[in-house]
Amino acid sequence: MINLIKADLYKETRKKSLKLITILLIITCFLSIIILNKTYKQNNTNTEIYKLFTKEEYKNINKHGNYNLYKESYNEYKEVVNNIDKINVNNNKVINILNNKIYFLYFIGIVVIFISFNSLSYDYTNGTLKYIVLNKKGRTKLLLSKIISIQIISLLLIIIFSIFFLSFTLLKFHTNLLNYYKYIYIFNKFIKLPYLLYYFISDIIFLIPYTLLIVFTYLLTILFKGNTISLIISNIIYLFSLVISQFLITSGIRIIEYTFLPYLDFTYHQDIIEQNVNNMIFNTNIKIETSIFFLIVYIIIGIVLSIKLFKRDIA
Repeated sequence: MINLIKADLYKETRKKSLKLITILLIITCFLSIIILNKTYKQNNTNTEIYKLFTKEEYKNINKHGNYNLYKESYNEYKEVVNNIDKINVNNNKVINILNNKIYFLYFIGIVVIFISFNSLSYDYTNGTLKYIVLNKKGRTKLLLSKIISIQIISLLLIIIFSIFFLSFTLLKFHTNLLNYYKYIYIFNKFIKLPYLLYYFISDIIFLIPYTLLIVFTYLLTILFKGNTISLIISNIIYLFSLVISQFLITSGIRIIEYTFLPYLDFTYHQDIIEQNVNNMIFNTNIKIETSIFFLIVYIIIGIVLSIKLFKRDIA
């Protein structure tokens, strides 16, 4: 399978589209620093604690909600707000600009979908899938090698963007980030990390939703035999996943919480307080740890389904 991965990487990295995407990412880093520097406004760090609603007040906000669950979540919400000093530690212009890179990483997901679709639709269009199988290459290995190769390319895009975004910021502001740190809120605890470590961890973790995008796009590409409709559906699902999820949750359709849709947009975890307010009011548990868990589960399900369809498709 290593040879298959190497072959896929060779094929993908030789494409002009990938080289153009890489150049555009670097240019985006440079321009975004300039724009963010000019448009930056100091955030208001004063946070008002919502009082505990009565049952009637709560039902006016969320008529489908469970008031008892809301009360149970209220203490966690207060704990987060009471630690506002940790959330806003080292809160300054440079850190806030660096934190904005998460929104650019979200849109790199669209690039990942595009690369994934083209890598497999190319083989459908040119009829190379059956040729590879006839040469006794295992179908499971063939599909897994494609997923892994696009994962590697996605990781490279993350690293390139992160390094250039950080480098341009440091060159612009001449800041020594070794003295900065960041608290992350996970498993109901605040954990202190050196800022540079947090910076790269928070970027690389995007590989998890990217992997689901790769698998989901492959699944649709196999299902529709390389038709462009699979590319369109993948982008719509990705771009509107959070909007669809929130609409269904507020409408009382709770089954959506057991799909991957509410957990696909990692920018949602940027604002811890807003995240906790939404979880408290709508009785949800959409956090970074639950997002990772659900996405991994659906990655495994997607791979199994893709392999089954793939074997049948080129039998």
